[in-house]
Amino acid sequence: MLIHNEHTRIFSQSDGLGPDDKLASLMAELGVSPIINASAPKSNLSGPALSHDIASIVGEAQKWCFDLADLNRRAGAYCAAQLGAGSGALTGGTSAGILLALEVAKKMNKVDSTPEVIIRRGDFGHYAYLFQQAGCVLHEVGNIVGCSSEELTDAFNERTVALAVVISPRLPPADLSLAELVKLADDHNIPVIADCAAIFPSRERLSEILGTGCHAVLLSGGKVFGGPQASGLLLGDQSFVEFAHLMSFPSDGPLRAVKLDRGQMLGLAAAIVKFLAKPSTTFQAEYRQRCEAGVSELGQLRGAAVSILPEILIEKIPMIAVEDTSGLGHEFFKTLTNRLLNGPAPIGVHYIRARRIICLSPIGLTDQQLASVCRLFRKAWMELADDVAERN
Repeated sequence: MLIHNEHTRIFSQSDGLGPDDKLASLMAELGVSPIINASAPKSNLSGPALSHDIASIVGEAQKWCFDLADLNRRAGAYCAAQLGAGSGALTGGTSAGILLALEVAKKMNKVDSTPEVIIRRGDFGHYAYLFQQAGCVLHEVGNIVGCSSEELTDAFNERTVALAVVISPRLPPADLSLAELVKLADDHNIPVIADCAAIFPSRERLSEILGTGCHAVLLSGGKVFGGPQASGLLLGDQSFVEFAHLMSFPSDGPLRAVKLDRGQMLGLAAAIVKFLAKPSTTFQAEYRQRCEAGVSELGQLRGAAVSILPEILIEKIPMIAVEDTSGLGHEFFKTLTNRLLNGPAPIGVHYIRARRIICLSPIGLTDQQLASVCRLFRKAWMELADDVAERN
């Protein structure tokens, strides 16, 4: 059996009983087994599992046909209204949303040579390269410590089509606020495109961001919202969003390769409504409680400190952190991560190499599921620590 008994037991702790017979048979034929994703933000591990009610909507939508341009407009407006955000368009995830926003920016600010996107050096994290899509090149300004308004002002030129901003708890605090950046960009008639995939997308947080006048705010549908993995949302200036709709359709346009399907659109709309039905503080308290139960299962780990970090990958989302405190080193963490992912009950975790930290996320897992993951994690850790001790 490709689906291990422990794996089945963990999944049975949710509102379903694991894969149905047809899916299990197909997985066996392909030689694959599902992963218990304790690293919810990581796209290469599929993101969080969909709840059964949202998965049902996604699946049911595939049985019906729609005018996708009309569906996107209506679903985008609906999602924006639910979030108190004015105008919106659905995208195939944040990356596709950035590509769409760049295409819109190029259309609004035509240049004769290679288009440039200004970005502060402090915003240059793992995903800054996404702003190099659509034939754009990055114009880095400032340094990792800060960036002044004078440096930014001097960076604008005849090739500039956008100012890129990344909002993430993993990046250092910025000298200039988003409102100040928007003001600078407006002075040059240039849009600000903000990658907000790592924010906690409450109405209050979005109101704060959109209140700055930011032209394009890109959100992930498959993280905190709990929507389909390859879904996202572009919110912002009405004229910018209208351009985005026009650029997305007709189907022979430049963005055909990143189109959404009906299930993604309707699934995201349903997920946003479900997300908003619960107060933000309740979400955060539940995540905290889930992490506390997990930490209790982990107990003390040889050579590591176990804690709960209030936010590390996504704003206001606590995660369990296991940090190297005794020089175990990268190879230990790499081996552990591989053992967990390739074990009989595969578990995906988030390893931050630069900090020697493994994060376990509560997103998409129940209290019991995360506790079970932590028991398996502890077992794998202790076995590897014993192996290392024997070799030394």
